[in-house]
Amino acid sequence: MSTLIKANQLKALILIASKAGVRFYLNGVFFDPAGYAVATDGHMLLAVRVPAWDGAGFIVPREACVTVLRGLTPSFIAMGVAISVTGTELSGKPFTTIDAKYPVWRRVIPATPSGEHAEYNPDLLAALQSAVSTASDLSKYTLTLCRNGERAAVARTPEDILALVMPLRQDVFTPADAAGSVAQFLKTRS
Repeated sequence: MSTLIKANQLKALILIASKAGVRFYLNGVFFDPAGYAVATDGHMLLAVRVPAWDGAGFIVPREACVTVLRGLTPSFIAMGVAISVTGTELSGKPFTTIDAKYPVWRRVIPATPSGEHAEYNPDLLAALQSAVSTASDLSKYTLTLCRNGERAAVARTPEDILALVMPLRQDVFTPADAAGSVAQFLKTRS
């Protein structure tokens, strides 16, 4: 079980991978034997195409990815130099896979986005735009979304990249909450 990934794609995936948290299995890059490398933090997802292989998928820890990328010059990363990946080595450096089952990432991909309005966290949109720009070498990439209501929105990307972002939950700040906040603010002080 081995494949290759471009350094710029690995860097982009690390921008999206979770940095910490209870769901430790998201703290890395999942290599899917169907020919994808995937990272998510639960709010955003980035997938890139890599050569497929026979065998099982595996999760490369974030730290292992960062260590390999630190060893490359920025120009090598920008050129998309190929990095070899096996279930135990990343660019010749040994690592221990994250021993967990990665979520079924394809489940959040909408078959047909609804186009229904939704609101998005601007920090997530900026992070996703940066990741797609890094993975695609498109320095002038502008994030464009196909909205999908309360489900994951699909970003327009080059054909070898898939980017999704979850909308803000509608129950985070309801109109009643807003009215209560305004009323509390406007209360006269005694």
